[in-house]
Amino acid sequence: MVKRFARAKQTIFLVAENKENLDALGAYIREVHENVQVAGSYLWESETASAEEMVNEINDVLPNVILSILPFELQGKLMDEQRSVINADLWIARTGVVPTEERQRGLGLFLWKLFYRNKLKQL
Repeated sequence: MVKRFARAKQTIFLVAENKENLDALGAYIREVHENVQVAGSYLWESETASAEEMVNEINDVLPNVILSILPFELQGKLMDEQRSVINADLWIARTGVVPTEERQRGLGLFLWKLFYRNKLKQL
C-alpha cells in the first residue's frame, strides 16, 4: 500500500511519542519506500504535546496519510476527538515500531488489507 502512495505521489505525515520511534519510522519509510514523500512529522512528548498543536502541524502540510506510533489509548482518543478537524484521507495507527527486515512484508500486507477493507466500505 505504501508503494501505491508513492506511485500516486501522495504524502505521509509521521507521529510518534519519542524521538527514537520517529527517527526509526522515518528511516524505514525513506529506505524501503524511497519514493514516498514524508510531508512532516510531530513528536508527541507527553509533557509538551497538545492535540491542537499536532492538528495545526498536520493541516499546514495537508498530508494524504497520517502514520502514527503512539500508545493505544492515546491514539484512540486522538483519532476520536480530532477526526473532524484533521485534513487527511487516512490515519494508520500502530502501537509499535515495525521497521525490521523480518516485518517489512508484514507491514506491507497490513497496509494492503487496511486499504482493501477501506475500499470495500466505500462501495
